[in-house]
Amino acid sequence: MKLRYFATGIVVFLSFSAQAQQSASLPFLFTNPDVCTSALGDVTVMQDKGMSLYTDAYGLLSRDGKIEARYSLGIQPTKDFGAGYFNTLALGYRIADRHALMAGFRSMQAPKVPIVNQNGTLGTLYPNDYSIDLGYAYLFMPQLSAMVRMSYLNSYVGAYAAGFSGSIALSWHDSYQNLKYAVAGSVNNIGPKMNYKPTSEGVQLPTDFRLSAKVDLDLAEDHNLSVGAGYSRIFMSQTNSLGIGVGYDWKKALHLRTGFVLASQNNYWTVGAGYDYKCVSLDLAYRHSGIQNLSWIGLGLGLNL
Repeated sequence: MKLRYFATGIVVFLSFSAQAQQSASLPFLFTNPDVCTSALGDVTVMQDKGMSLYTDAYGLLSRDGKIEARYSLGIQPTKDFGAGYFNTLALGYRIADRHALMAGFRSMQAPKVPIVNQNGTLGTLYPNDYSIDLGYAYLFMPQLSAMVRMSYLNSYVGAYAAGFSGSIALSWHDSYQNLKYAVAGSVNNIGPKMNYKPTSEGVQLPTDFRLSAKVDLDLAEDHNLSVGAGYSRIFMSQTNSLGIGVGYDWKKALHLRTGFVLASQNNYWTVGAGYDYKCVSLDLAYRHSGIQNLSWIGLGLGLNL
């Protein structure tokens, strides 16, 4: 009985903290699940592959194949509380020449939270969030595409909350001689507050704006260089981040990526690699932060048909 009362008290505290500090509120909603763009300093505009549902749908709309399936696993180790895990599955199917349907699932299990009082540890809380996502993308012209995503959200921090959100995105892709360039912008996580029961405390969704630009340059027949930058702003907390990334491709099969992100409360660098074999791709990413418990390891597996 004491454990239940104490857990309820923790939930109330977390709910108020979530309103005061945006980082405490549904963190998986503003975490990039795509391993390729995570290694590139969170520059989320894509040319050919990636998690279209969570980055840029142009790749799915423009490539020869019609089917996309990608899975990613993010691991965030901590010193004292175990590890957090971020699982994402994204599927896409292009219909005719201009339409694409997408579906996805995101699940974040946060590191455990001990429940304590003056008498010691009473138990352990395992917070977790998940979303079920549906998307539709349309190619207006060979250069311009748009996407709409709707999400069902579920969160547990000792109490439960559920809700809905929407996101919209536009991207422009073009080329000039041996140079390709792209710009993509999106507004994400638009929706009402989520109310945790039985506390009835409301948590505002972390609505954010993202803008990314990238240039791909063919250096030689088998060598390609990518340079990009990405900006994001979370409206509620008024926090900003700016990322820059550089990527190198060899024979469109081996990919090396690195980047750096300047954030309002934390700076970190990223590095990663990937390899494509026919229709299968494998990608790795690592994010290192000077702040304890914010480093991250990512593994991605993709299939394009």
